[in-house]
Amino acid sequence: PTNVHAEENNNDQAEEGEQLQNDEFTNPLCAPPQEEAESSSHNIEIVHGNPSRPVQTRRQLTTDPKMCMYALTVSTAEPKNIKEAMADSAWIEAMQEELHQFDRLQV
Repeated sequence: PTNVHAEENNNDQAEEGEQLQNDEFTNPLCAPPQEEAESSSHNIEIVHGNPSRPVQTRRQLTTDPKMCMYALTVSTAEPKNIKEAMADSAWIEAMQEELHQFDRLQV
């Protein structure tokens, strides 16, 4: 690396209209210093959901009846073979709906 005195390096930038004091270096990749100290509380504007409710852990979500019903009705696993597919009534219904869509769209 080459060390260049700040005044020599600022000559080109001064022509572009930038005003820098002698020997002042500004790193454009560095975050600017914070004016306020960080606190342990979060900004209320960026909090999702109701901040007065306690935080739910994953274990609590598994015992929540609404979440259990959601997990039961939404399946992300596809059957591995035709035997598994034919045993799953929800899979058969989903495939029939997809075939009906093809008919409606005339695909």
